[in-house]
Amino acid sequence: MKKIFAAAALVALCAATAWSAPKYPRMAITLNTHKAGTSVDTNARILARYLNKELKTNVIVNNTSSQLDAARTTMNAAPDGYTIGFVNNSAIIRDVVGATDFNTVEDMDIVATVTQGFASWIAIRAEDAKKWNVYTLKDLFAYCEQHPGELLISSQRNTNTGVAVSQLISAGLKVTPADVGSTGDRLTNFLAGTPQIFVGAYQYIRQYVQMGEVVCLASCSRVRSKYSPDVPCTFELGYEVTFPSVYYVMIPKGAPQEAIDTLSTAIKKICENPKYVKDLEKSAQEPFYQPYGEAAKYLADMKQNMISLGMGPGYQKK
Repeated sequence: MKKIFAAAALVALCAATAWSAPKYPRMAITLNTHKAGTSVDTNARILARYLNKELKTNVIVNNTSSQLDAARTTMNAAPDGYTIGFVNNSAIIRDVVGATDFNTVEDMDIVATVTQGFASWIAIRAEDAKKWNVYTLKDLFAYCEQHPGELLISSQRNTNTGVAVSQLISAGLKVTPADVGSTGDRLTNFLAGTPQIFVGAYQYIRQYVQMGEVVCLASCSRVRSKYSPDVPCTFELGYEVTFPSVYYVMIPKGAPQEAIDTLSTAIKKICENPKYVKDLEKSAQEPFYQPYGEAAKYLADMKQNMISLGMGPGYQKK
């Protein structure tokens, strides 16, 4: 009889232990992203702070050399749910133009889209505005018409910024593109006077605009940004120069559905958190949540649209 009671007690103990066992996540999560100091890294670190609280575990940001490196590192990690990646649609642009060795949409699972923002603003230094008598985007187009190819415009190949610069040139802006690296590098060179035209994220130039050192001519968008309401958008000025940045979280193929669902649900709650929304404003971003499934379709459609525009064939498995 004692043995029966002991066995029953052991079964009950095991059942209780199994019932109370912690579910995903049981340990720290690594979040791979772009190199430190980039706008992608900034957004990744904001998200990581909130994921720490929502998931009740550490989310450790791991900076890599590029967005493609972040995606590749994530894609090749063990599919246990404890390695995720955070990039924006610049990675998909690189896929479209043939600069990847993998499919940026299909070779990993897209957990959710997280934020979006206008990728690029166009600006010149105040001293140049005075010298050239250029205070609007139309003024800049007119000046460059008279001085074709004279001015350098900051760019970065195969990125949202690069697409915006290409659209500006296609719209008739007679400038010479200069690939000077990430937004931080472009800003440093721009403030020093070369290139003379800045194209990049608004948060990098906001303080200089407020100090009167930089004149912001337009946002590359269909509507004015709430972060720069006094700055006209390219669409209202008659230029088809619009390409938003969309940030998203990925996970290796084959990761547990429990991990995907838990992460997607946590991201949804974070995007609805007023404090998170406030933090995003510092980077001129806003929440843009799409859950697992919908997010993948959205990004796949974006990729197909770029292919349809003739930007490239996209990565194809052989």
